[in-house]
Amino acid sequence: MGGLEIGIFMTLIFIGLPLFPMLLWLGVIRLDKERVRKHIMASIGTTASIRWRPLKHGWTSDTLRYGDGNRIYEVHYIDLNGNSCHAWCKTSLLGGVGLAPDEL
Repeated sequence: MGGLEIGIFMTLIFIGLPLFPMLLWLGVIRLDKERVRKHIMASIGTTASIRWRPLKHGWTSDTLRYGDGNRIYEVHYIDLNGNSCHAWCKTSLLGGVGLAPDEL
């Protein structure tokens, strides 16, 4: 390898290594949102919005303590009666969806 090839290789390494985990994380968030959307549509109603809330008090400590990899989402949805509802949702890749209704 010449000097130019090594320079290009090192540039790709320094750009690609930090970028890969971020792209992977965005994929995980997208899969989570789709899982939550399917859960709500199958049993409760129609989703209006799903937002990732990484620092929600109480649930973050469970993730750090037990390493279960759960992520927390704030969900707004329309139930079968047409009411606008708000809930907190906890999900992970293998753990399913846990929904805690907050208010109607």
